[in-house]
Amino acid sequence: MSSKVSYRQQISYCGKPQCRKCSRGIGHGPYWYEYRTVNGQTTRTYIGKKLPPEIQARLEKVAQSPNRLIQDELEGATVRVFTFGHFRLERRTQRQWQPVSEAGWQQPAVRSLLAYLLCSPERRARRSQLLAALWPTEDPESATRRLSRALSTLQHLLTPRVSRPKATSLLQTSDEWISLADQAALWCDASAFTRLASRPPSTNEEEYERQLRRAIALYNGDFLPEEHHAPWVLSQRQKLRQDWLSLLLALADLSLKRNETTAALDQLDRILIADPTYEPAVQRFLYALSLLKRRGEAIRAYHRFYQALQKEQLSPSAETMQIYEAIRQGHPLRFPFTAQPRRERPPERPILRPEKPIQTGSQQIGRTHQNPLVGREQELQQLQALLQEIEEKQHGAAQRRSSAVPLYTQRRPQCMFLLGDAGIGKTRLAEELGRIGSQRGWLVIWSRVYQQESGIPYHIWTEALRKLLVETELFPTLRSKLLTPVPAVGEAAPELMLPSASLQPLKALLPELAGPQPPLYPSLSPEQDQLRLWEATQELLIEASQSVPLLIVLDDIQWTDSSSGELLGYLARHIDGYPIFLLATCRESELAPTHPLRNYIAHMQREHTINMLQVKPLSREAIGKMVAHLPEEMVERIQEKAAGNPFFAEELARSTPPALPGSIAAALDHRLNRLSRPCQHTLCNAAILGGSFEFHMLSSLEHDADEDTLLEQLEEALQSGVLIEEGSGSRITYHFWHPLMVDHLYKALSRIRRARLHQRAATILEDMYQGRTDEVAAAIVHHLIRGDAEPARIVHYAEIAGDHAQALSAFAEAEKHYQFALHYLEKLDQQSERRTALQERLAECLMIRGNFQEAHNLYNEILQAQGHALPLYEAQKQALLHGEVGRAWRNKGETTLAHQACEQGMQILREAGITSGFAWARLLYQQGSIYSMEGRYTAAWEAAQRALDYFSYQPDTQHPTSGFTTRLERTLQGDQVNLGNIRRLLGQVAAAEGRLGVALEHLTIARNIFEQAEHKRLIGHVSCDLSYVLIKMGRLKEAQAALRHARTLAEQIGDTPLMGVVYSNYGELAASQKNYEEAESWYQKSIVLAEQHSDKVYISMRCAQLALMQGEQGKLSVATRQITRSIRTARAIQNNPCLGTALIVLGTLRTIQADEAETIPILQKHLLRCARRDIERALHLPGLEAELLLKGKLALAAVAVRQGTAEAQTLLAEVEASATRSSFTFLSEQAHELRLQAP
Repeated sequence: MSSKVSYRQQISYCGKPQCRKCSRGIGHGPYWYEYRTVNGQTTRTYIGKKLPPEIQARLEKVAQSPNRLIQDELEGATVRVFTFGHFRLERRTQRQWQPVSEAGWQQPAVRSLLAYLLCSPERRARRSQLLAALWPTEDPESATRRLSRALSTLQHLLTPRVSRPKATSLLQTSDEWISLADQAALWCDASAFTRLASRPPSTNEEEYERQLRRAIALYNGDFLPEEHHAPWVLSQRQKLRQDWLSLLLALADLSLKRNETTAALDQLDRILIADPTYEPAVQRFLYALSLLKRRGEAIRAYHRFYQALQKEQLSPSAETMQIYEAIRQGHPLRFPFTAQPRRERPPERPILRPEKPIQTGSQQIGRTHQNPLVGREQELQQLQALLQEIEEKQHGAAQRRSSAVPLYTQRRPQCMFLLGDAGIGKTRLAEELGRIGSQRGWLVIWSRVYQQESGIPYHIWTEALRKLLVETELFPTLRSKLLTPVPAVGEAAPELMLPSASLQPLKALLPELAGPQPPLYPSLSPEQDQLRLWEATQELLIEASQSVPLLIVLDDIQWTDSSSGELLGYLARHIDGYPIFLLATCRESELAPTHPLRNYIAHMQREHTINMLQVKPLSREAIGKMVAHLPEEMVERIQEKAAGNPFFAEELARSTPPALPGSIAAALDHRLNRLSRPCQHTLCNAAILGGSFEFHMLSSLEHDADEDTLLEQLEEALQSGVLIEEGSGSRITYHFWHPLMVDHLYKALSRIRRARLHQRAATILEDMYQGRTDEVAAAIVHHLIRGDAEPARIVHYAEIAGDHAQALSAFAEAEKHYQFALHYLEKLDQQSERRTALQERLAECLMIRGNFQEAHNLYNEILQAQGHALPLYEAQKQALLHGEVGRAWRNKGETTLAHQACEQGMQILREAGITSGFAWARLLYQQGSIYSMEGRYTAAWEAAQRALDYFSYQPDTQHPTSGFTTRLERTLQGDQVNLGNIRRLLGQVAAAEGRLGVALEHLTIARNIFEQAEHKRLIGHVSCDLSYVLIKMGRLKEAQAALRHARTLAEQIGDTPLMGVVYSNYGELAASQKNYEEAESWYQKSIVLAEQHSDKVYISMRCAQLALMQGEQGKLSVATRQITRSIRTARAIQNNPCLGTALIVLGTLRTIQADEAETIPILQKHLLRCARRDIERALHLPGLEAELLLKGKLALAAVAVRQGTAEAQTLLAEVEASATRSSFTFLSEQAHELRLQAP
């Protein structure tokens, strides 16, 4: 068994938020701890503020050895400072060193002042630096007073009593500078350690060992451990710690080379106690244990190392795993390590530091008065994640860089490219990240290159470095480091300035750093000069990043020169682990295939030094949010024209249509100007065809065009990114890069040329699609209108286009083309019958799209144009038109007016002597749907049954029709869709009466009829009905499938009334699963659509359901507003189902209020009485659905349970039995649960 014991002092932090010492970074202690290592296992034991006397004496004896080793340095010193392990100050009294014990030494300001001066270059600092570093939150006057007091105290502490004049020189002050004496007068262990560690290793092995031991003996713990947050301490602490680990590793290698395995284990133990993840030490530790035949300990040591790496999300190197596998399998190991001396390091050069701390949070990043960033949450999250990753890996990067094992496979990029088109938002994303970084303490350096500057070598980097020096105020410090005074030969010669070797190449980029100087180096090859420049730039960035993390943004890098791209690649490979983030924005479309930057990007991707982020166009919804303050019509126009480009959207929002903003025109011209004139001419002609076109159409449009020439021009446009092609073979479609490009090219044509090209395009389409012009009728109409063609020709094709769109359930397109046809028909003083037919088709589209008022007006206009004495067929059509007027009233919630319209239609049939047939069936169906809305379910069922009977009768008054027919004409022909509608009504009534099985049967039959007729809109409606019934029956998966189908169809055909019902059913589904927040969202969406259509019944119903969801979440104040609106709307339209629903919800909300008022019994009783009264009023209303009655009784039972009355059990038993019988699964479960709570 081998063991080792060591003692160390440490500062501890309790972590309590109220602790002043911890919050100020002082901590508690220092306390002594014993570290005991037995067989590779190290334990720590607390001792206290003082060591036992015998241990203290032993340590003091050991401490004399390093003092003897550095005795020559201490000869002239009067004060010595120990910074390793514990910050202490000692003064020489005659021949003895005495610790400073005055109270002044315990003042944090004094200790911090001395520490800052010791860490400063040449042990000197400006007063402004000290004020900003030590008292950053104090006002200047207060901070100056504190600095003066601290200086006075420190001066007193450094003054030996025996020789005050000599000691006074240890601290020099002036109006601007404060400095400490050098190492000869004021000895510091950290400075002595640095000097010894930086010495080149001796060729004599014994001398080299003594050199290592002298340096190691000085390191008694972390540098200034009591400073917990100061950045000027942390960087120095990390550097000194790495040097100490390297020295221990070198000493262990010497011991292993001499076969002194136990001694090597002692040194490696010390390393692994300090850093369990130091991989070179772990490799040697495993090897040493294997030599001592301690295989089990070696395996356990590897597992501890592996677990430590896992916490940092790292993995062992391949070499370490090979060593472990060899030990695990019992294979012999050769000593794979050589005791090579460490590389000689250049003399220590202090880190370049600004004269005062950098205030990053107040940086002005990017443009001002910008709108909030919209639609870029995912991209910004990726950028923030990389920023945070660089911050987190900074701590462990130094030790991994110093590791002897290459870890290139673990490299993570610190360079990001944002790719996208002009105006897509790359710069805006970079600005947002810059603001975030600035708030987190990063210094943002912004550099941009313009196209006219693309030939200037390193221009983008010159600007970046210049801004870096200005922002960090490093220019004077850097220039002083570059220019070191050297006496010239000869008395009369002026003083020359010799540049620092490593940073000298920066003068090529920053001439302002240069001074009068001779060449330092002989002429080098261009490649060597370039490498020295890259290394100098890297060194400057790394050293600046030690003071503040750097976020360097290179904007529009596509215009940069080749040398700048090479430098970017070099830096991306060499900044790993340093707090430096390189962010470049690039217009990929501006990069030619042969552009050098493409090759550099490819190389960086292979080396894993770069991440690529494609910035894609924003969604239509995001563009809508950006311009939401504008009128709705303008928002829709911008959504269409901007095509996801935020810059274009903002510019369009500032402009007055139809003019194209100059900024957008300039961006479009920038792309076009790279094309040849013939290519631009061809694209102007192609713009006549819209956003996309095919080759054969363009070639037909161009008179006498050579196909090869035309193809060359199209290829030119493709290469420049103006066009995009899709498809393969002969079926290739060309698309313009952006819709605004089409507008821009189109406006470049004269009006007469536009008109001629449009008319030619219409003629070409007519010729190409003879016999099937319905496929391209919409395009023909577009060209005819733009070409100012004859009205009769426009009306003809507009009617064909409308009929074609309606057949495809594209009702918005159909509505548009019917309006075109009616508009141009007015210019022809004829064809009144054709006008009526078009009006009827337009009204049908308006009804489907929820524009009930416009449809109502059109139907009335048609009726007024007709006479009273009509043939039988026309009489039936007129009766059905009255029925459509009633349907419009019903959809608006005006049931009384709806009944009147239906009655008028029936009266026309009676006067015409028509007593049965399809017209009667349709009107009875309309009447039944009105009864159902009013809650008169028996009358609704009877009307639907009569309609079903009439539908089986085939009348003799058929009017032959040809071509496209309207819905009313198809009704009179016996369209089976009407039979499906009647079945659907029967299903709705059965569901309202609580006969869910019967409802499911009728609705399924209706769906089959609609599917056979391929009627998308009605399939969507009946699927929505089925989902509602399935939700009530607890068959949620089937309900979800039906709802998805209904929603898809509603979105395809633009049926917004159906969308409102679908959203409501989604709310029912979420509520049944007690997802009240989700249900609230769905009901809110449903109400918005109901408001658009002025559907008062749905507004009242959905407001009541929304109030219930809000009440379940405890949002009683907003729920009160919704239930009030519901009740007022229900009373206004005198609808019992709506009023009953609202009253039951009101009672439920009062019950919830009563539960919250249980600490106020009087208020609770009052609320329960009011709840009972509201619910009982609702239950006495006629026309309530079966489900609503059960819900009301369940709510009443909930009140009874809280009141402790006996009726609770009776009501709950009744509700449970009825709900089970009617298959209302959730109501049955709720009643059962409440019965268990009832008294």
